[in-house]
Formats: sequence, structure tokens, C-alpha cells
Amino acid sequence: MPRRKLAKPQVESLESMTLMSATAGTLPIGSALVHIAAKEARPVAVHAMLHGTYTRHVFLADAGTTFDLSGAGRVSPLGRATVRATLHNLGFIATGHAGGTLTLSTAQGSVTLNLTGPLQDGFSPLPTAYDYTTVGGTGRLAHVTSTGTATLTLVSSHPTTSNAPVPPEGLLIDQGQFTLVLSGRKR
Repeated sequence: MPRRKLAKPQVESLESMTLMSATAGTLPIGSALVHIAAKEARPVAVHAMLHGTYTRHVFLADAGTTFDLSGAGRVSPLGRATVRATLHNLGFIATGHAGGTLTLSTAQGSVTLNLTGPLQDGFSPLPTAYDYTTVGGTGRLAHVTSTGTATLTLVSSHPTTSNAPVPPEGLLIDQGQFTLVLSGRKR
């Protein structure tokens, strides 16, 4: 039987290569993306007076309650808008921030805001004052950025007493009217 030759791996060097670029200078990719995003962002001072209805639900008693808001109003400089928001107050936690998200929808698109309340103790009522910042948008409003403050007023249709028993989970425990004022500032 003939003997087989064993192949020994070898390393060969390759010639150097220069990658051609379509631009005269080179930019690190990360800074190019940041530069492009900065050009597209449009800071806007959003001011609004919004009215509508809210419902308050308990899903997990220890997790606080959820407030769902739905309404409409005039938003400067965006025009007439509808609003949908979900806010959560604090539950079984030493301290934290109540908050949630709010979406303003217009004929041109939508803008979503993140609302953050002040530092509070657990089981505190929903605060009336929030800071907000934009977290997204769609359509012509996709690149709108804004920060500011929000002031929320709730008027219950069914006032409850403070010593009422904790309702079962998933139960609607309150509903009523809201007014939300947004006071924006340009960055």
C-alpha cells in the first residue's frame, strides 16, 4: 500500500490592501451617526391645554394603580391633537417616581412623551406635577424633541373615602375628568 503524503499547514503573507472611500476624509462611524441624528432633531417648545376622561384601575394592589387618560386639545405649535396616556402611581416601595407615557396625535403624526413625577413615598397619590421629555414620534413629527413640565388635575366622578377597603385586582376603582397643561421649553 502506498504511503500518503501528509499536508502541513503553512502561512502565506498577503499584499496590503487600501480600501477606497467615496468621501475625501474619513469619520468614525459613531460620530457620523450622531452628527446625522443631530441635524434631524427639531427642538420644539410644546404648549398644550388638554381635557378628557380618565379611569383608574388596580391590577396588583402592591404595584399601585394605573390611570388611563383619553382626550383632546390644542397643542402649540402642532395644532389640534388627541391625547392618550397611561400613568402609574407608587405601590409597595419605599420611595420612587410615579409616571408614564403620553402620546399626542395630530394629522401630521404623533409625539410620545415620558412623564416623571417627583420623588414620593410608596402608596402616595398620583402627583399633579411632572417633568416630560420626548421619547419618539411618527410621520412629520418623528424628529420633534421637547422637554418641559406637565400639570395634571383629576376630578373624580365617584369620590372615595381614604379608609375605603383595597379593591380586588383588575377592578375599576375610579373615573372622572382630567385637565393636563404642558409647558415646554426649547433645549
